[in-house]
This record gives sequence, C-alpha cells and structure tokens, in this order.
Amino acid sequence: MASMSSPTNTPANSKVRAKLLRGKPVHFDAKKETEKEREVPAQWVAQALREGRRVELKDAILTGRLDLQSAHVEQEFILVGGEVRGPVNAVYARFGRWVAFYAVRFHDSVDFKGARFAAELNCTGTDFLKRVTFEDSIIEGSFVSPGAEFGSSEEDPVGFNNCEIRHAADFVSAVFHGPAQFLDLVVGKQANFSGARFEQDVFFQRVTVEGEAGFVGVEFQKAVSFEGAEFKASLHFSQPQSSPTTFGGEASFLGLIVGRQANFSGARFAQLAAFDGAEIGDSFFFRTAGEQRVEFGGEASFRGIKVGGQADFSGARFDQEVGFEGAEIGGDFFFRPQGEQRVEFGGEARFHGGKVGGQANFGMV
Repeated sequence: MASMSSPTNTPANSKVRAKLLRGKPVHFDAKKETEKEREVPAQWVAQALREGRRVELKDAILTGRLDLQSAHVEQEFILVGGEVRGPVNAVYARFGRWVAFYAVRFHDSVDFKGARFAAELNCTGTDFLKRVTFEDSIIEGSFVSPGAEFGSSEEDPVGFNNCEIRHAADFVSAVFHGPAQFLDLVVGKQANFSGARFEQDVFFQRVTVEGEAGFVGVEFQKAVSFEGAEFKASLHFSQPQSSPTTFGGEASFLGLIVGRQANFSGARFAQLAAFDGAEIGDSFFFRTAGEQRVEFGGEASFRGIKVGGQADFSGARFDQEVGFEGAEIGGDFFFRPQGEQRVEFGGEARFHGGKVGGQANFGMV
C-alpha cells in the first residue's frame, strides 16, 4: 500500500518529481484536480532544494515531513496556494534567495529557528495553524506577511525572539490567534503592524526598530508588553481617519524609548496603562482623534517620564487614578478641551515633583 510520502509511482507522479529535480515549476489547478492528484511528497521538495534546484509549486499539497534542517538552499523557494500537511523543520537552514509562501496553509508546526534568509521572506495571506518560530533567525531582506494568520498555544507561542529583520517588517492586518513573543526582535527599517489583531498575550519587550513603527488600529485583546522597547524614529498608534487602537488587557510600556514622536491619540485602554520611565524624544500625544477621545478605563501611570517636546492629553478621560509624579516635559503640557470633550478625571490625579519647560494648560477640566 502506498504511504502519504511515497504515492503510487504513476506517470503523472514521475513527471512531477522529474520537474522538481530539474528546477521546473509545477502548477496544479485546485478547481480542476482532486486533492489526491495534487499531492507531492515533501521529501521530493527537500531533495530538489538541497540539490540546488529552484522550487515553485502552485496549489500543491505537500505530504509528510519537510526536512530542511541545516540545508543550504541556493535557489528560490516559492509556494503559491495549496497546503503543507506535515511539520516543517528548517532549523539552521540557509536560504540564498527569495522565499515566498503565498496563501499557503501550514497544518503542522513550522520551525525556522536559527535560519538565515539572504533576501525577502514573504508570507502574504498564509495561515500557520500551529506554532511557527523564527527564533534566532536573520532575515537580510524584509519580512512580509500582510493578512497572515498565526496559531499557537500557551505552551508553544508564536516566536520571533532574538530575530533580526534587516529591512522592513510587515504584519499589516495579520491575526495572532494564540500568544506571541517578539522579545529582543531587531528591525533595521520600518515595522508595520497596523490593523493586526492579537487574541492572546503578546510581548514586545526590548524590541528595537530603527525606522518608523506603526500599530495603527491594532486590536490587543489581552495583555501587551513593550517594556524596554526602543523605537528610534516615531511610534504611531494613531493616524487620521483610522480605527482606534484598543488595549483589552494590561498595557505595559515601562522604560519605553522613542527617538521622535509617540502618538496614542484616540487609543482605548481597558485596564492598567503603565508608561513609567518612558523617554520620548519629541512629542507625546494622547489627544482626541476625530471624535474618539483617549480613554483610560483602568489606572494610568506616567511616573518619571521624560518628554523632549510637548505632552498633550487634550480631551482624554481617566476613569481611575493617574500619576505623573516626577514627569519632565520639555515643551508644553496640555489637558485642554478638544472639540466638545473636556478632560475628565474619575480618580485622583497626581503631578507632584514634575517639571514643565513650556506652559501647563489644563483649560476647563
């Protein structure tokens, strides 16, 4: 009986394998061919890649384990549509050219720990049903994954720990169904997570981003931590006409460093929002965006923050206590009405020990 990794040796299968080993594209048609007709043993793909062949598959269903551990993949590796039903082991693999997974569905774990990509890695619209990790990997080009979906579990979170992306990181509208970790991630240019959704806890502790960073309209359903993160340009959680960024759990930005502007205008914090010790090189905005005011549903803490420019909380609402003890504001410190919305303090507001280089304006609080 034929196994999943070694289908019956039909003329059609022989042609597929021959094409792969010659570096020729293999295109199936999911609308016209059955799943059985589109099955390709993953070991054939691994063999072709290890032998220096370019691999391009469309609508294929890879069966069995894809073993690329420590492989030196010299040519492009492209999957368009289709499925990968077995686990992928590419630990410490080296990819010399472009790698792309367009709208591919990975059913099992995917492990790129310690892998190195010499060019772009593109996962646009791809669905990782189980854990995927890029821990300790280096991507010389950009990591592009708009619309991708990442599944994981409490025991095996999505992992980008100690990953280095030397160009841009694009996670626009990505969905993370389980916990995700980006500890010590380094991005050489811009990082964009705008429109993404995190359904479980996510950790961006000690992340470093050299260029602009966008988290506009992101939905953080549970806790999020940016403790010790450094954004050397500007950090945007708001843009005109955008959906508000929402924080459903505790949000920790302790020790955050932003080289230029940090904009949280219109954001909604359901629980604790902690910014103690944050350092912002230019302006720090928590203003009303359109008709959406900034809302702090839990305690808010800005103790010891240092802001080079102005800090603007115009129109904000604080439902519980807020502390600005020891804050140092180089420019103006605003708590003015914005539109028809006045600043509201539902609990104690503490400002002792602070310094303001410009004017402190509380308008009609």
